[in-house]
Amino acid sequence: MLDSITYKPKLNAIHIIFKEDVEIYDVKNVLEKIKYSDSFDPEVNALWDAREITFDNLDAKWKIGLAELVKKYGNRQKSTTKTAYLVSGEHAKVQFHTYMMFAEQNKNSVELFTDFQEACNWLLK
Repeated sequence: MLDSITYKPKLNAIHIIFKEDVEIYDVKNVLEKIKYSDSFDPEVNALWDAREITFDNLDAKWKIGLAELVKKYGNRQKSTTKTAYLVSGEHAKVQFHTYMMFAEQNKNSVELFTDFQEACNWLLK
């Protein structure tokens, strides 16, 4: 579920925090908020914080739904936008590799982190 979404001006980033099970509509709601909000610069960075999610429901159907969302909403951001995925553990890294491939298809600069400060430092570069 979506826990919070906030804008961090120092990072020029939207900090999206998910906890427990993540449904595809949670991701859709975030992408719609980013796409249609006038509050964010078109070249805003994104920090997707998934350190507290479970992966019980992220099956093939979920990944297909994600691919459809990326196709629909992915072109909103310009190629200079950075996306940092923040996860915990090796299992999460494997799961998020898929999301990184989707983001890379939209020519976003993407990295995967397990440390919050490292993710922030990368967004500031």
